Amino acid sequence: MYTKNDHTIYKYIILNKSMELVKMKESGDFSLEDLMSIPILTNPELSPNGKTLAYVSNETKKFELYTMDISTNSKQKITSGEFSEGLLVNYCWVSNDEIIFTKDKDGDEKNNLFLLNLRTKEIDQLTDTPEFPEYIMSVSNEGKWGYFTSTRDGQYNLYKINIATKEVKQLTVYERPIGFGAAILSPDNNYLAYTANEENDVNNQDIYLYNTNTDEIEKVLQVSNNSRETFACWNIDGSKFAFSTDVNGINQCGLFDMESKKHILLGDGELEENPKAFLDNGDKLVCLRNQNGSVMPIMYNLINNEVIEFDFPSGFSLSIYPGTLPFVKLSEFEVIIDFTSTINNNRFYKLDIRDGTNSKIVDLPSGNVNQKLLIKAEHIWYLSSDGKQVPAILYKPRNFDPSKKYQGLIIPHGGPTSQATMGFVPQRQIWADRNVVVLYPNFRGSTGYGRKWQDSNIGDIGGMDFEDWTSGVDFLVNHCNVDRDNIAIFGISYGGYATMLSLTKKPSLWKAGCAWVGISHWLNMYEKSMPHFKNYMIQLFGDPSKEEVRNLMNERSPLNYIKNIKAPILLMHGVNDPRCPVDESRNFREKLIENGKIEGKDFEYVEFGEEGHTAMGDLDKDLRSFNMVYDYFYKKFNE
Repeated sequence: MYTKNDHTIYKYIILNKSMELVKMKESGDFSLEDLMSIPILTNPELSPNGKTLAYVSNETKKFELYTMDISTNSKQKITSGEFSEGLLVNYCWVSNDEIIFTKDKDGDEKNNLFLLNLRTKEIDQLTDTPEFPEYIMSVSNEGKWGYFTSTRDGQYNLYKINIATKEVKQLTVYERPIGFGAAILSPDNNYLAYTANEENDVNNQDIYLYNTNTDEIEKVLQVSNNSRETFACWNIDGSKFAFSTDVNGINQCGLFDMESKKHILLGDGELEENPKAFLDNGDKLVCLRNQNGSVMPIMYNLINNEVIEFDFPSGFSLSIYPGTLPFVKLSEFEVIIDFTSTINNNRFYKLDIRDGTNSKIVDLPSGNVNQKLLIKAEHIWYLSSDGKQVPAILYKPRNFDPSKKYQGLIIPHGGPTSQATMGFVPQRQIWADRNVVVLYPNFRGSTGYGRKWQDSNIGDIGGMDFEDWTSGVDFLVNHCNVDRDNIAIFGISYGGYATMLSLTKKPSLWKAGCAWVGISHWLNMYEKSMPHFKNYMIQLFGDPSKEEVRNLMNERSPLNYIKNIKAPILLMHGVNDPRCPVDESRNFREKLIENGKIEGKDFEYVEFGEEGHTAMGDLDKDLRSFNMVYDYFYKKFNE
């Protein structure tokens, strides 16, 4: 092996046909139930008085809201089935005794707002818009106004609600959705900061301020008219805010001065960084740095421009708190970090920025899993068909034997504007534990490696990104002892699209495939999508009203190539999926049958009722689904 830019690149090997093939095992040192029963911790938020930490966990099999007394570490389960489910857990503190949370119906992501009293457990529904998604963003200091996003009048825009009277007022009217992420009130509540785009370039993003006293809106920061600026957090007195921008080709931290209206950028712009929290009376800015699949905390000293790196193992820090509420903190020198690595389930740490020490404040048990047996992943690079290097996460079996050959699996991530990271994912451990070599490519279009890489799939969906993940086959064969006749592909959402496209456009590569909530035809999906999802597809493809764009969307759709398919496929879909409607799989199934494929032999098809874009956080449903996936591949790998 040799290294280039601190990344491992594997040496070339030649497999001998007489080498023993190690097949996928039916069971290993871990059971899927034991691994997936390790609870998820997510969304920690401090109460306005800083005495209570709220967080979300599925330690009782479904996502519920918990609180923990900061002084005693004693915790309490607040909800019992009433709380948010699925992908987008969303809530805000209203007072020290109340929160607003959102909840949909059976995974349809059409959320309403609910007010929850933590003492009495009483719940009051604030909005009733069963056809539109709504998400709470901020609550005013006195608890009178809640600021939220909704598509109730067309595109995603900002609204406010009088929490007592439930009166709603629309604040913004944009043709494109306001930027996904935060819309945050200043400490004095005079301004609401958010991101939006009014430029011709659909991939531009600027920062705006809504004046809560006058209803005036001002675009305060546009570094360029084709860069993406994202608001991060206010300092303690609201005189400055931190933001990120990709104007120099990579996400970089910046500071905006409210008085002078000027901004500065921090750091050298070599690695992706995103600001999260001001501390030490605004003299320090804690950020997340994305490098080699790990997202780690660093800190800028804003007085002397010193950059401080903290001593954490390679892993994925999900977020840093405080940040959205800079006037609420454990102390002037402490933040809460949600941290995980490939061999550690996520837990909350308290980080002291004075000396870099950290200590666990919420740590849930790993149950029957022997953590010493968990398998570390590697961040590697391999060559695509055009010679470009593709970053990826690689898992090998625990007792990998280079004198033998193995079965392999390629798992493209969803998004596509996303990233496979070095965090703990229990399902990944199962593959390696059962003797499968697994590759998670960060193909063109992935985040974490700069704007050029992230934007290189724009106008080319299913093009060179397709070449990137399918080139993973050669990498596994030539560098990881994987048998060329024993490679499968599996993905969820965009990864499901990747599976469908790979099986139909490069059919000879695969032993089998599984597409979970996949995409079979882009134009069909566009027509049935909610407004904000349509905008995302416009960002990826261009305007579908143009013939050349419609032709491209059609040409990159797997439904048109089903006649080529050779390998068996498992199709799985939730009937309420709002992101990738269930018709995407239904149409693929019908086309398979039209082309003479037999259900139960050439393909298997499963629909999940009362479920949307997977059932993340619901342990029983997750176990049901992933057991189907593992059983399917075990059967196909051993035929």
